[in-house]
Amino acid sequence: MTPRTPKLVLILTACILTLGTTFEAKADPLHLGAAADYAVLYIGTAGGNPINMSNPQGGVSGNVGLYSGNLNNSDVTITGRVDFFEATGTTGSGPTPAGGTHTSVAAVGTARTDALAATTFWKNQGAGINPGVSITTTTALFSTGAITVLDFDNINLGNGENLTLNGSATDVFVINIYGDITLGGGSCCHGLMVAGGLSHENVLYNIISGKLSASGGGNSSQVFGTVLATLGDITLSPGYATPRLISGTKISIVSGADVGGPTATPEPASMVLLGIGLVGTAGAIRRRRRANKT
Repeated sequence: MTPRTPKLVLILTACILTLGTTFEAKADPLHLGAAADYAVLYIGTAGGNPINMSNPQGGVSGNVGLYSGNLNNSDVTITGRVDFFEATGTTGSGPTPAGGTHTSVAAVGTARTDALAATTFWKNQGAGINPGVSITTTTALFSTGAITVLDFDNINLGNGENLTLNGSATDVFVINIYGDITLGGGSCCHGLMVAGGLSHENVLYNIISGKLSASGGGNSSQVFGTVLATLGDITLSPGYATPRLISGTKISIVSGADVGGPTATPEPASMVLLGIGLVGTAGAIRRRRRANKT
């Protein structure tokens, strides 16, 4: 072994450890637990068709989960799977989900429990900042630290108006809403935005008792951040939202609306494979050096 080889192995080991630490730190910034695996998740118990996806040709990039009831799917492409907690769940006449349809999926029950826990957790973190205040015009909010939690009554934005959250790539933003979020029509693009490097994966709109309604031609109303409405409807008619929509009453993704799902996060097994690959690279470099000396 050459003198440089141990140093190279140490560097590669440090990279593996750093990546593993990053994976742990960023895995669940919003405390969503198993709910984070779904782009669209219904956690209520009403039955019927609590998720309605219909014309024309909208899409969901990710998984769909239902704690109860059926999925009414017409002309909507789902790139992930559809999971039903119940054994009797069915889908409509739309395209077959790329990941298939699965019933009796226990993970949906866990996702429901985790989502309900998350809405309570973040509500208790709000500390009553901005109670009784509504956002009704273009507004910019800036992070106050690693985690920023703010409370508002309503968000009501019309044509061309934005709420923009500003923060770094590692910041977390949670907006507790005690009323409704309403996004009106107009030309693209407006709605709930992020800036300054803030990731939409680190943003949560925690609607305590109200609903989200987004409308406007060409998906002009946009939502960058997870929407968690345990007691209210979520409606995109149309609109664009990413990375998650979670509701306890009803979800409508209609008139060409789209949902961009959560960003894939490396699994622990992937980290192991990465480590094996790095060690293999170190071995290849060592063998090449030996060959060059002969």
